[in-house]
Amino acid sequence: MIKPDWWIREMAKKGMIEPFEERLVREGVIS
Repeated sequence: MIKPDWWIREMAKKGMIEPFEERLVREGVIS
């Protein structure tokens, strides 16, 4: 499940993103 970039940043600020999800998001959304 790909999350919007703003959501990713918000969750990252709160520390709610798991390391594996963060990697998936970087590979899937940010090229």
